[in-house]
Amino acid sequence: AHNEKDMAKTKFGPQEAKVAAYATPFVLLALLLVLVLVNVKHTMLCQQGGESAAEAMLKRQALEKRLLSLEQETLQNNLLFEKFVRRLDEQFEITKNVDLTAIKNEAHFSALGISSQLAEENAPPMPSFEELYSDPSALNDAVDSAMSQLDDQFGYGEQGALDDKY
Repeated sequence: AHNEKDMAKTKFGPQEAKVAAYATPFVLLALLLVLVLVNVKHTMLCQQGGESAAEAMLKRQALEKRLLSLEQETLQNNLLFEKFVRRLDEQFEITKNVDLTAIKNEAHFSALGISSQLAEENAPPMPSFEELYSDPSALNDAVDSAMSQLDDQFGYGEQGALDDKY
């Protein structure tokens, strides 16, 4: 009799249980479909490099801005240097018999040649000390040797001996 009162309150009878049994697979299927769609959308938005096109564009813009600011700083330094040379020339007449235009043009063409060579070459590989110090004890011995040479060079050898005793 107690169960009949609880069932009357919840209104969950055999008919509702039948509907729930039939609806559960459809709910799970819909949930699975939503998860698959979210995964596909995420895969489409993410590139293999791990950054989106917007992030790559922002990085490129930041690099362009840094390059522009460096070019402006170089131009300002060149103007400042030319002003300095002119003032020296006014006071001491250093460039009295020298044609500065030819020197400037030669320096400019040399700089263009260097920059074009650097643009064609690949960047040098990063240095690796793995082969030299693959053994940790060899690295430790090399550091100890370098430190003892510095101690000997600057006269700290006796103090180092005191440090080892304590």
